[in-house]
Amino acid sequence: MTLWSRACFGALIGAVLTLFIHPGSRTFVAGPFSVSPDAVLKQHSGLPTSFPATLPTPDDEISGSLWIHVGAERIRNKSGLSSDQVQGLIKIADTRAAKDPSNAFWKLSLAIFYSHIGKVDLALGAWMDASRCLTYNDYQSRYLSQVRDVLARSSATNAWQFAYCYRLRSFAFVLLVDSYARNLVSELNRSDPKHLSTRYATLANGGLIRDGSRNLATMQIGISIVELASHPRQVQSNTSIKRLLIAHFEFKEALRTAGMIEQAENVESVYNENDGWSALTARQDTQKIASNLTLASAVWPNLPGVFLQGSMISSLLWLLGYCIIRFVKHSPSKAAISTYLLAVTMVVAVYMLTQSWLAMSATALCCLFSLISPKTVRASVPADLGPLFTVVNITLAIAFTGLVATMFATRTLPVLASASAFDPQIATLVDFNVTAGLAIIVVACLFLVSPLWALAQHVRTLDVLGRGFQKFGVIGTTIGLLLCVVSTPICIYFESENQQTFRMLLENEPVYYLRQ
Repeated sequence: MTLWSRACFGALIGAVLTLFIHPGSRTFVAGPFSVSPDAVLKQHSGLPTSFPATLPTPDDEISGSLWIHVGAERIRNKSGLSSDQVQGLIKIADTRAAKDPSNAFWKLSLAIFYSHIGKVDLALGAWMDASRCLTYNDYQSRYLSQVRDVLARSSATNAWQFAYCYRLRSFAFVLLVDSYARNLVSELNRSDPKHLSTRYATLANGGLIRDGSRNLATMQIGISIVELASHPRQVQSNTSIKRLLIAHFEFKEALRTAGMIEQAENVESVYNENDGWSALTARQDTQKIASNLTLASAVWPNLPGVFLQGSMISSLLWLLGYCIIRFVKHSPSKAAISTYLLAVTMVVAVYMLTQSWLAMSATALCCLFSLISPKTVRASVPADLGPLFTVVNITLAIAFTGLVATMFATRTLPVLASASAFDPQIATLVDFNVTAGLAIIVVACLFLVSPLWALAQHVRTLDVLGRGFQKFGVIGTTIGLLLCVVSTPICIYFESENQQTFRMLLENEPVYYLRQ
């Protein structure tokens, strides 16, 4: 290395040490080193699910809502609830409704559970009572915020925790409400005043769910319930815009004819609001946005650290190249034996990691090329093997750095916790064995290209291989250190942005999309 190269290399190491010491960047650089891979995997297996394994005593709003949502999940999944269990849920909902009478969630819970056990009149009564409430709050956002706080206490506060909790939300309850509303409206006409009152209650309950939701999918279910309240009996789903507008008008006029003037005026207001929310929140890219944000939140917290780990692996290859050159100089036979053992080890490692005969065969063929050597060699090895040799090593080192960084990233908690939300193409790479096998194949390419320069320069193939490992290691180490330094401030910035975004998505998703 030249004096200038050593100075730059020393500056990179100093910058990495500075980032490691500074409290604002330490977690980004030291994150992958903080715990062992086994501890990370164990921690991942202990991450919370949508509901705790043991439900708490339902003595407050959040714990009571957990019981309600678990019961809804079991009904929705047809897991089965005994009569005593349903009665217990009814008791919880009734108790909480008495303490929180303005929240329609508890009354809707009573309607769902009464309907489940066949008490139709009681279910309808609870449905009508819910329509007279002022708000709707299922307390899931508050519960998920508490789960996020627990995750933040066990590790550094990062956006992936918001992303993870965002995916824990249960929709079983609102889906059951939607199903109940559809079955109810299907039996109603638009001439009987009692039926009109029930339709109006359905519209009011849908409006409460729509306005009180903290999640876009929940809001859209509320919008759907509002729409179906005006449907004639023969229409079971949304049809053309013209048909919906006619249904809205006919429903309003039916209320006026029945003398329900105030309700008719409210219907027009509710449908106008429904159209507005539908226009503002009906997006086709919400899942893609959430998936992209989840991927980013999984990558940013540990990206500088995994680049640093990649540079450390490259430095070992640098040392290996130095050893090969020394062995070739002092004991060519020992150098050959050591190199062949290294090749066999790489072939076996690729098969054990990937369980692929094709990958193993490709690695073996690459290594076999190192047996090719010129018949006559120079007495002295040239100081430089040419710019093309450097370009090849730079290309391989870049590929190796990316694969090793990906390999280490797959063992970090944010990636493990978020992998299920990745696109299938990206999820394929979130496999430690696959990326490790590919990284070894990239190294094996040094065995493949070395004979080309050995034959062209009339140099021992092992000499070229040693220089290849050395140059490959130097370039890989430098790239890893440089990426670690450059990516740290970038990751800090985007991690902060992702935290704010996912906090809004978790706590009030419709408002986030409304502001876009």
